Amino acid sequence: MERDTSAVTLHLGHVRDLFDEPEFDPFAPHHNFVPGIDQIISALSVGSLLARSKVVIVLPRDQLVPDLDARVRAAIAQYCRFRIRENDREMASLRWDGIKSLVYSLITLVACWFLSFLAGQAGETGLLSKGLSYFLSEGFLLIGWVSLWHPVETFLYGWWPHVRQNQVLRHLAERTDVVLGGDA
Repeated sequence: MERDTSAVTLHLGHVRDLFDEPEFDPFAPHHNFVPGIDQIISALSVGSLLARSKVVIVLPRDQLVPDLDARVRAAIAQYCRFRIRENDREMASLRWDGIKSLVYSLITLVACWFLSFLAGQAGETGLLSKGLSYFLSEGFLLIGWVSLWHPVETFLYGWWPHVRQNQVLRHLAERTDVVLGGDA
């Protein structure tokens, strides 16, 4: 697979290798280890999606039939729509996970604030030494704030990879020219 600023060139042994993992052939001049669609998505992911892209799929000449290009474009668009729906479901799952973990984290934070207060009071009343009281009080505060890490990370960063992949998939489905060519 080659990628320049305007085109991705993909050499496939068979058109089905666009979506299926190709059979391993260490002697093939252009061997692919993953399905062609994954290579295209990977190549498009690293660049800007502002301009139209071009994907050149090189197949053996005997596989080029008159309506193959239209069928390949339709299959790519259908695949992209499917993956976008899957990513949207995954983002909904992430939001649900974030909400659930936020509830548990807030409960943990309030409990730790209370325990921190009790540890501080135990140091003031002489039930604990000042050093141990300070250590426990600060430790509970730290545990409470750390419990918020997962929900905050989920809400701030967890969904970005899915959004980017959806952008790439929409670009591939709507703003990419697919050209089929044959090996000489």
